[in-house]
Amino acid sequence: EVVANEFLDTCDRKGLKENTMYTRRAVVAKHIIPYFGSRPICEITPPIVYHWQTHLAEDEAKYAPTYLYNINGLLGRIFTFAQKLYGLKNNPVKQLDSLGKARNEHFDYWTQDQFKIFLEGIADEKASRSAQIKRFCDTKALIVAYKILFYMGLRIGELLALTIDDYKVDKKELVINKSYKRLKGKDIIS
Repeated sequence: EVVANEFLDTCDRKGLKENTMYTRRAVVAKHIIPYFGSRPICEITPPIVYHWQTHLAEDEAKYAPTYLYNINGLLGRIFTFAQKLYGLKNNPVKQLDSLGKARNEHFDYWTQDQFKIFLEGIADEKASRSAQIKRFCDTKALIVAYKILFYMGLRIGELLALTIDDYKVDKKELVINKSYKRLKGKDIIS
């Protein structure tokens, strides 16, 4: 627990994004400290880590394979930190196979025709009213937002962080250099 908290404090001092730190702290608090507790890090062996991995994998239906991979990787980084700072001889996480998968193998994509049908549905305000769909923004703005998402491959947070200054009219260019996130009731643009 002590080494994990020192690792998190070091990450915080390095200036990692607030969202990254929030996620790391949550993972350590939920998945690492409850299992390993106050056990000295030098006593954590590959069999102990293997049982932890098995415990997490049993809940595979609850967690995406990429999430399991990231949890496992965070534990590995904590051990690497202990090796550098305290001269810990072995990193038991590196001695085992990884948990989960680094990348999601399945993505659903819309074709151009499917996207066109979707846009027609958004544009049909009469149908929206009859379906009792309440809109909180202008239909044209909504269509522009979906076109930006579809054609440029932006994430929702990147779209929500856009400002008028991000569009360079002379170059016909849209600059993507920030993202929006709501964290602990606060709006964060980073």
